[in-house]
Amino acid sequence: MSGAGYKYEVTLYATPDFRHASYIMKGLSDLKREGIVRIKPRIRGLQYRDRLVVDAGRLVRSNRPYPWSPICRIKDIDSGVVTRIAIDLQDWPNWFSHHALTHSDIVYKRCYDRKITEIVEREYKVKVLPFGMSHSYGLDDNVFSQWKVKTLKLLGKLESVVNDPLRLKGPFSGKGANGLHTSVHVKSMSFVNVRAELPECYAFFQVKYYDWNNRWSTPLNEYRAEIIRNLKRHLGVRFQGGMYFDCPVPPAYQDCITNLPTTQAHYLDMVQQATVVVSTNGFAQSPPWKLCEYLQMGKCIVSEPIAYELPVSLVDGRDVLYFQTPDDCAVVCQSLLDNPRQMEKLGENARAFYEANIKPRNKILRTISHSLEARLQ
Repeated sequence: MSGAGYKYEVTLYATPDFRHASYIMKGLSDLKREGIVRIKPRIRGLQYRDRLVVDAGRLVRSNRPYPWSPICRIKDIDSGVVTRIAIDLQDWPNWFSHHALTHSDIVYKRCYDRKITEIVEREYKVKVLPFGMSHSYGLDDNVFSQWKVKTLKLLGKLESVVNDPLRLKGPFSGKGANGLHTSVHVKSMSFVNVRAELPECYAFFQVKYYDWNNRWSTPLNEYRAEIIRNLKRHLGVRFQGGMYFDCPVPPAYQDCITNLPTTQAHYLDMVQQATVVVSTNGFAQSPPWKLCEYLQMGKCIVSEPIAYELPVSLVDGRDVLYFQTPDDCAVVCQSLLDNPRQMEKLGENARAFYEANIKPRNKILRTISHSLEARLQ
């Protein structure tokens, strides 16, 4: 399509991160196909000491990259109004990009904590607003050609070395923290046999054990293990799942090993077949990608309450059912499994919430419109 019909022009200054930013690219790609947005992809320049951390009320810049906050230059083609925004997709509410804060009119932050952002706003004189939940998509090569992808990956390695020469192995990848891995302990199971033994209605919760042994992974592992134990105790065979491991199973977690295969295809099939799915927050209490995916699939969701402010909140009892403790999680699941009509209604509302508030096309368009309106105020 020619540029004549486009309403907006968006110049996206891409960073080396694709796992998170693919959400933005997906939204822009869909809007481009509809003739609403003309996209001009660019590569962001090399940044030094870009990571800003709010620590005990103090702002501290560190010698670490921050590739999770791409900047967009947005132009309303008819009026000529231009604004620049950053969309910060990191899990940690107290991490920011110095470059984004100094080169944007608004920073939209996925994990938004008002008290923390007020500290940043006072120092940088920039508005920080909640962006809400997002999740990953496959990279759309129609937006970024292969040479740009390779250049950005190289930029990521260069930034890591420039900021800290001791980190010569390249950026920390999180060890596949949000990916689906095949557990060596259950990968040989026959999924045909597993499906034949599944109950008609069941609650599903399957998570990875993180063997990082640090202040982030240990409490997350322990909390999720307690949920698994309670689900097993309350639901019996009507609970399916558990933990999978990319390491030797610690003795304290032997009772949490999943009873299911853990390949991606099997995982997706189990989610689709499940009548109830359970979601917990991720690192730094961030809303997990899988919660967005459950909403997208229209599942009946039992979830830990969202810890951060959203532009539009999930309504407990309408879109999801929240639990407060591991034991409460099992009790809520048990009640739902005996109430098919409630499960159906929650699933319908979950899908509607996704379409209205998380679907990349809709959310990116709303963000573009909001940022231009704010520029005129």
